[in-house]
Amino acid sequence: MNENTIKDQPELNSDPNQTQMNNQAETLQGNNFTEANSENQNNSVSEIDTLKKENEELRDRYLRLASEFDNFRKRTQKEKADLIRYASEDVLIALLPVLDDFERAADVISNSDNLSAIKEGLTLIHHKLSTTLKAKGLKVMDLQGQVFNSDTQEVIASVPVEDETQKGKILETILKGYTLEEKVIRCAKVIIGE
Repeated sequence: MNENTIKDQPELNSDPNQTQMNNQAETLQGNNFTEANSENQNNSVSEIDTLKKENEELRDRYLRLASEFDNFRKRTQKEKADLIRYASEDVLIALLPVLDDFERAADVISNSDNLSAIKEGLTLIHHKLSTTLKAKGLKVMDLQGQVFNSDTQEVIASVPVEDETQKGKILETILKGYTLEEKVIRCAKVIIGE
């Protein structure tokens, strides 16, 4: 027999049930492939939906943070402006009683001829004003006899001196200098020895 005839002839001992089972197996494999493909598509769709949801949540969180930061920035700017605007409030409140004393003194001066009482009253008001300002950190520079320092003093005049130890030292303060805590807020105007 010829090889071609053997190939063309169906197998004699082949079982029709076996053939049917093979066909069903092939069909199941095809279905499994289709189902796996379908599952992959469903997984991809669900992943896309999850990513979209996460993206929306992150976008919402970003917008909220940006809004909160903008509100914080505006609030901070307003607080800073208010702080600058009302920085001297506590000093002015402390000075109001001194102002009241000056107003009372002005009334007494206009109605009284007693110069010693007026002088005593003005001395008390001056002392009260000095005490209030010291409590707020204002200090008078004590410069008499010290060496001239251009950072805290301004020379108005220089006077020739005979004593060599007085050269370059402050002889007289024309206008007092003041510091607020450690910061110079007004330089003293002085006369120095030359």
